[in-house]
Amino acid sequence: MKSFARLFLFVLPLLLAGCQTTMQRIAACKAGDWKTIGYDDGIAGNAQDFAGRKDFCDAHSDDKAKAGDAAAADYQAGWAQGNWNLWAAMGEEDGSKGLPSQFAARTADHKMEKVPLNPQAYDSGWAKGNSEY
Repeated sequence: MKSFARLFLFVLPLLLAGCQTTMQRIAACKAGDWKTIGYDDGIAGNAQDFAGRKDFCDAHSDDKAKAGDAAAADYQAGWAQGNWNLWAAMGEEDGSKGLPSQFAARTADHKMEKVPLNPQAYDSGWAKGNSEY
């Protein structure tokens, strides 16, 4: 019984975090700000998935909040900015430590294997961080 209680105490925060993420996604859908939705996906390291996000949003919103004609372009623009900011922040962190470019090491990390690569953003961030070093 003790092991069940321990397992429950370990799993409960994970379940609650999943619910919170879902609630945040639903709130973003209801706001209808597709640039923000795309940005959130990009900064989180997710691949672009407008179709999946649109299906999710359409299922969790009323008819007035359905994705409009400009939603795909807004999503893509937001995602591109989020992905840029993700990689630029990693580059800036490495550059500010006086390290040589760690882009290859970053991409070899198993946590980053599904993150869409952006070497230009990393290099830009690295140059900024290195100049401040």
